[in-house]
Amino acid sequence: MFSVDLMLWTVCPDRGDPADFTGVQAIDGGLDLRRGAHPATWQLIERVATMINTQSDGQGFSSAFQAASRGLSPVSVVTRPEISRERPGLFVFLIDQSQSMGGRFLDTGYSKAQAVAYTVNQTIYNLILNCMPYGEVEDYYHFAAVGYGGSEARLAWGGKLEGLQTIPAKKIAANPLRVEAAPDAADGDTYPVWIAPRNQGMTPMCQALSCARELIDDWTVDFRQSPPPIVMNITDGEANDGDIEPVASALKQTGTDSGQTLLFNLCLTGRRETTKTYPASSEDLPGEYHRKLFDITSELPFYMAKVANDLGVETVPGSRGFVYNGDMISLVHFLTIGTMTANRR
Repeated sequence: MFSVDLMLWTVCPDRGDPADFTGVQAIDGGLDLRRGAHPATWQLIERVATMINTQSDGQGFSSAFQAASRGLSPVSVVTRPEISRERPGLFVFLIDQSQSMGGRFLDTGYSKAQAVAYTVNQTIYNLILNCMPYGEVEDYYHFAAVGYGGSEARLAWGGKLEGLQTIPAKKIAANPLRVEAAPDAADGDTYPVWIAPRNQGMTPMCQALSCARELIDDWTVDFRQSPPPIVMNITDGEANDGDIEPVASALKQTGTDSGQTLLFNLCLTGRRETTKTYPASSEDLPGEYHRKLFDITSELPFYMAKVANDLGVETVPGSRGFVYNGDMISLVHFLTIGTMTANRR
């Protein structure tokens, strides 16, 4: 028995925009069509059906699906293997910890470093809660965190997790650095802290991207069937240790059998300007560096774009996982959208 959840984003050849969305469930070589499909999708499904009769596992189905989709230009395919303990999702947080992150974050009363650390910690906590379908934490997700500031990038975990690269959910849950009162909590609410706010020195972003590439390469040796790793980089400045394009390109060449690593970027400026979220073009971004940061950013998969739309965030075909001049709301949305991955098994 195997089950692979597939999302088909069918694009009309004459309009070039999303025309229809079809979920297909494959169970023991059988197909269940959950919604009506564009004719191009039916053609693809027909090919898949003829190719999976002798397949007996999810990997075989995925391979058949990719092979069947060749030559069908109207159809863009995103495969979403189910998450399980054997096929966990990996989230990598890259956190700018340079001196400028100590600056005030708009009207929050907190520094950018404090706001980012709090939001990342809350995101990790919420994901751990999502790993508790039966009351105990299951290792559906693995986590990595890299802080970069001063002259180097370093693993951002502290306490008993210090020095560890990729950590499964159960171990993360059992070893917070400390427990703190939630900001502005009136009823004594507390939350676990894994990432402490820091701000010092320069912005060695290239080192952080290289560190992410190395730890993903190590992790994927054991988890080839997992969804593609997702890297979320949060920064307020420009890399001062080289050109980000080649190191980002190398990072995005890593991945699993399900696809290449996704890299998303959020830029905090602290300016009272309009926040630009998930653009499909860099033409409205100010400055060459912000356009370069956009250029290295991955396109949002369709299912993430749908999550963004559900949150009231507008996306268009070709939207990338990029936010310019992020505020607190867009920071929360960025991490919520970025941690949306495959269905849990």
